Amino acid sequence: MAKNKNFYFKLFVSYLISLITQAVIFSSCSDKEILSFTSANSGETVNYPNDNLPVNISTEGNKFYYAFDEKIYLNEVANKIVVSFEEKYLPELQQFLQANDIIHQVELFHFGNGFILTTQPFFAYPLVSLPPPMPDEIKALMEDLKKQTGVKSVHPMYSVSGLEMAVTDEFVVQFKKNVSQQEIDELHKKHQVKIIKITELYQLLSVSIDFDALDVANAYQESGLTIYSHPDFVTSVNTF
Repeated sequence: MAKNKNFYFKLFVSYLISLITQAVIFSSCSDKEILSFTSANSGETVNYPNDNLPVNISTEGNKFYYAFDEKIYLNEVANKIVVSFEEKYLPELQQFLQANDIIHQVELFHFGNGFILTTQPFFAYPLVSLPPPMPDEIKALMEDLKKQTGVKSVHPMYSVSGLEMAVTDEFVVQFKKNVSQQEIDELHKKHQVKIIKITELYQLLSVSIDFDALDVANAYQESGLTIYSHPDFVTSVNTF
């Protein structure tokens, strides 16, 4: 019981750190801008009846992040993709998304530089006990998105204990007091990060499209130079 309490305490503190860096979005239906795209082939928007709503299926994987020194394993939401991008390229990205038939819904972060894409959803059936693997079409879509001008990161949506957590190109880190500036600079150079913001409490860093912010954040924590290092999660909480 004590171990479980410690786990959830660290999980909670990591959420608070993301809140401090203004990366947590509490959104109602009016907080998100829903971009309604029609299918390139059918020309129609697909709607689902209330008694047959799509199910977001999570699959357990090897991905994790550190809440201080503890690994928190992440589940992938099989039919959601998170894309961060430079806002000036939004029109070009809209055209790309409109031409893709497997995209069911597009939600634009209200700060204007990220998408949550929901692909054609899976449905739950009584006889299905295990979720299907991520389809090849979704993997191909993610690779195509990485090639689009202005795209900074592409990740599956992750979840922990039912809470969806989006990873972008940014992560947040606090170095130990005894770490020298030279050690910090060498670590930054090794992982080719860009410094977004420095405060007394943390550094906000970003990675290029060739790197995974989740993996780089873990590498920083495993270096032994940091108090904490984890993605600057975007957490969407829907209220009705």
